[in-house]
Amino acid sequence: MKNLKQIVCIPVATIIMSMGATQVLAETSMESGSTRVVEDTLVLKDPTVSASGKWVFGAALEGLYTNGPAKYNVGDQVESGTISGARPGLNLFAGYGDVTVNYAYRNGNADTTGLYHYATATNPFNYGQTFSSKINENEITVRWLLRDLSTTYFTPYLYAGYVDAKYDNTNTITTPGLVWANNNNSPTLLSTNEWKGSMLGIGGIIPLTKDYGFRLDGALTSTSATYTASNGGYATGTGLGSRFTGTMYYNIAQGWNIQAGGRYQYLNGGNAGSNYIAGVFAMIGYSYK
Repeated sequence: MKNLKQIVCIPVATIIMSMGATQVLAETSMESGSTRVVEDTLVLKDPTVSASGKWVFGAALEGLYTNGPAKYNVGDQVESGTISGARPGLNLFAGYGDVTVNYAYRNGNADTTGLYHYATATNPFNYGQTFSSKINENEITVRWLLRDLSTTYFTPYLYAGYVDAKYDNTNTITTPGLVWANNNNSPTLLSTNEWKGSMLGIGGIIPLTKDYGFRLDGALTSTSATYTASNGGYATGTGLGSRFTGTMYYNIAQGWNIQAGGRYQYLNGGNAGSNYIAGVFAMIGYSYK
């Protein structure tokens, strides 16, 4: 009987332990479900994100200021300077579920300083010059959220896009007595650079609270470019480049938000010249969900 009691007691203890384990598992499961709701709520606070099966629409005014290196291939040498300027713009976007499409238009001006040509065998003159540009940019991007891979504070995404950047330039020699060749004896050369590039990249949304969070992404760019000038100059080229953007968003009130960040962009136009952007931007917008 002693042995029998021992045998009987063992399963009773096991049953008690199993009941306790069942309670713990049930509580953990309930907590996980609660956590998942919080995760979904946080990422939805990004003004550009819509819930599964739902729409989001929005618009934002943008200001972009750039200051960075400029390089120009003038045939016998590459001239370097610094390009800076501001370009206001407008963003329009719409999203459904995991997919969001954004269109951006920017228009502004930029000045390049520090350009100087040193005499070479093919162009035996030293001269300074001024260089200003009127800029028009059109850009469209498509983003796919990877919600199945998301965690509490990170939701990854893929994105693809297309950018068309057109610069109408005025290039004036400042050294007295010198003019551009084949340009009607004028020291001012008019030219146009245009870069058309596709983008493919990855990124992530980092929603820290219901009020603010971050977006970080990077992409590879593939660009074709053209250059035309008033003295008959013409060039085409292609190349690979890159683009990186970091953005912070902050929800002001119902639907209203501000965003700010930095961007680096390199559109490699090969023999037709390259386009560099290194700058900061700020946006104020409204999202309807």
